[in-house]
Amino acid sequence: MPGLALDAQCPCGFSSVVFPGSRVNPLSGLVIAYKPDGADLITVDDDEAKERGLRTIPDPYATLPLELAQEAKFQCPSCNNCSMYFVAAGLWD
Repeated sequence: MPGLALDAQCPCGFSSVVFPGSRVNPLSGLVIAYKPDGADLITVDDDEAKERGLRTIPDPYATLPLELAQEAKFQCPSCNNCSMYFVAAGLWD
């Protein structure tokens, strides 16, 4: 199944596109996670994120109403402020 491509943006200038969502296997999905060094975001299988102990971010567009998803703020990997947000950037398949 496809998902939303999300562009993580922060006023500090940080930007990174991630691709969370479902896979063909319904028991496995792709999640947003901080890289092990915390300097960027990656899209990774949820089981792998758990195995590697990666800090994940819930997909705001899958867990919140649209109005709240657009306003949700998260810790930015670049400036470490809680000012990063996600913008829907299209669909991936």
